[in-house]
Amino acid sequence: MFRILVAVVALATGSVALPQASDTGWQGEFLAPTANAGMVLGWINPRDPTMREFVARGETVKDWTRMLTVQTLPWRMGLTPTGVLRMVANGMEAACGGATSSPIDAATLDGRDGATIRVDCPRNPQTGKAETMFARAVQGDRSITMVQAAVRRAPAAEDVAWATQVLSSLTFCGEADQSGRCGTLRSGQVGKPL
Repeated sequence: MFRILVAVVALATGSVALPQASDTGWQGEFLAPTANAGMVLGWINPRDPTMREFVARGETVKDWTRMLTVQTLPWRMGLTPTGVLRMVANGMEAACGGATSSPIDAATLDGRDGATIRVDCPRNPQTGKAETMFARAVQGDRSITMVQAAVRRAPAAEDVAWATQVLSSLTFCGEADQSGRCGTLRSGQVGKPL
């Protein structure tokens, strides 16, 4: 995915943390995708373990067809889920000639403010391949949490259905929530099934 753009959003929102190198546990709030044995944890940001990328089993974060990026951004005055998605879309549109974005739609989750967007890039200049990203951002108590479901091709109907299902079945995990999917995803080990 456009990892550079995600990093730019992280810098703009102040979310870059410097945890200990051995710390891969997920602290704080995040959005948990439903279990999917076909997807595995492919990467944990070494500077900020609140950003993780999941890829299809047998693929890598460099060579993937579908990817889920889960990220937590600390809340700052004036920052909203809509604003975060607008920054992501603006970055993708600037980096990818001909990229288009859907309107940002409101999408609450458990009564929390949230939003969704779709961005289509006809040719990612980093890979030469088409890439489409569907994202949902949700306001937490101390952060804005976001999940991006991306496909590295012009999306077929089954890709749209997959991304829609991923974004519509997220669980908000509070800061101390250790139950169910929240507890399962707090620990991180590359190769672990989603």
